[in-house]
Amino acid sequence: GAMEPIEDRNGVVVGFGIRCAGCRSASFLALEPYDCPPMWRLVSGDPRKPETVTLSPSVFHTKERGGCGWHGYLRAGVWVPC
Repeated sequence: GAMEPIEDRNGVVVGFGIRCAGCRSASFLALEPYDCPPMWRLVSGDPRKPETVTLSPSVFHTKERGGCGWHGYLRAGVWVPC
């Protein structure tokens, strides 16, 4: 899936607009510490360079929330299925 950094009005990256690696539908991954659950932690990389980013925990595009069921990790900018 593809991803793009989303900044607040102060230029701080608060999350990523993504395309699900499974079904390509659009979604948003909020970064800690912004209060927008669920949230992900930037483990490594530069948030302005998505190809370098590793996030935790895993990303689960749950069917209960209208997703396709894809489940995996973002590791150094690469979506890796579980």
